[in-house]
Amino acid sequence: MILHGMDASSLLDYARFINDAGYTPVVIDMRAHGQSEGESLFFGYLETLDVTAVIDFLQADSRFNQQPIILYGLSMGGSTAINTAAEFGNVDGIIAISPFLSLQDQVRDYMLRDGAPELFVSAFQPFVNLVLWQKYNVRPVQQSPAVSVQNLADIPVLIAHGEADTQTSVYHGETLHEQNSSTQKELWIAPDKDHLIVNDVLADDSEFYRERIVDFLHRHFD
Repeated sequence: MILHGMDASSLLDYARFINDAGYTPVVIDMRAHGQSEGESLFFGYLETLDVTAVIDFLQADSRFNQQPIILYGLSMGGSTAINTAAEFGNVDGIIAISPFLSLQDQVRDYMLRDGAPELFVSAFQPFVNLVLWQKYNVRPVQQSPAVSVQNLADIPVLIAHGEADTQTSVYHGETLHEQNSSTQKELWIAPDKDHLIVNDVLADDSEFYRERIVDFLHRHFD
């Protein structure tokens, strides 16, 4: 199941890539994206319910209920994949590309990048948590990928990050890997690459990326 980030427009190329590799791609629009209902996204906190609804559908279908379910998430989709697997436990593997540790860490990074004083940024953090709790009715600390990744079942997990990621700093991926509770965890830091590692997954110069993802799938699910 391929999970988008803030923008769901590019997933058909990913679906073609996965299909060509010999797997069955399932692409969904999570809430407030594409053809799905909703006016607000929840940054991977409540999107877990959307993902689980599709997993339940697949597991009730005799064509798919004997097949492993791998969540292949991009950016926010990667964080959603981690949260889903930890909360519901109905996932057999995870590929998370450029995931974030938590929305709080992401906001902090953006504020520091924009030149806000570190003391002010630190003082501002409780307000981020308060807004998330009041607006979205989620527990922003307990439900973050940073916590979820410590509660995964022993499933294969690949966390991949561009070393030069300008949207979500590489330390997010590195820390998630370090805190990952699975013994089947892998970390891939792609040198000199930005957010999501590649811009066009089907391009000739993205072959290194496709090979790395397919290698992970073949080793664990063939």
